[in-house]
Amino acid sequence: MQVTSNLRCADPRDKVYAILGVAKTGSEQISPDYRTSLVALLNAVLGERHELKRPGSLEEVMKQCHHLSAMTKTNILKMSSADIACTEFSNYMLGRRDSPITLLWASVYGHQVVIDLLLQERAVEFDALVLEAAFKGNELLLKILIDI
Repeated sequence: MQVTSNLRCADPRDKVYAILGVAKTGSEQISPDYRTSLVALLNAVLGERHELKRPGSLEEVMKQCHHLSAMTKTNILKMSSADIACTEFSNYMLGRRDSPITLLWASVYGHQVVIDLLLQERAVEFDALVLEAAFKGNELLLKILIDI
């Protein structure tokens, strides 16, 4: 992606699709689809990277997110209302207090490796979260947790 960073493309996604077109490994799952937001596309790229080389920690994931965000001038950790109704989850502990990497973000963008890291590092108390969501009647969060 750094190779294409100086290209003057009409759409920022063009740079990502251009580099994926010449990639030797991976990217079979990602094909040009301009209905996909740049954030969703970058998260798909990150997810594929994690399938090829599993990150060892949440800190490593955070560095990768910052790197992709800086290269594209897009915050890949930001979820839009099109991705999910974020306000329904503002009162739940879905990750570390000092990190934007949350169970919700990982679930929405299909980052199973990140979900595993969050649970392994006990950044999320899964059982307590399920009980709290059930007690408060948050059906959407319960559905996400069950799908995990």
